[in-house]
Amino acid sequence: MSEKSNRELVERYIRAIIEADLDTQDRLRHADYVSEWPQSGERVRGTANARAILDHYPGGLKGARVDKKELHGSEDRWA
Repeated sequence: MSEKSNRELVERYIRAIIEADLDTQDRLRHADYVSEWPQSGERVRGTANARAILDHYPGGLKGARVDKKELHGSEDRWA
């Protein structure tokens, strides 16, 4: 498998979120993944915990909508 640029990986991850492709999200997340939710003070650590949240999301993910408006960054920092 050829190495992909960081931008390509971020774009693929965003597509996986939009498409609710949980397996691809799992493959693309680093083992040390951390997501902080400042509004609730929660911190999600690790791919398994992130997946568990998505698998048990109230009402499921069907019908959830994610819009990619813009992607900015360089090197290893993207938003």
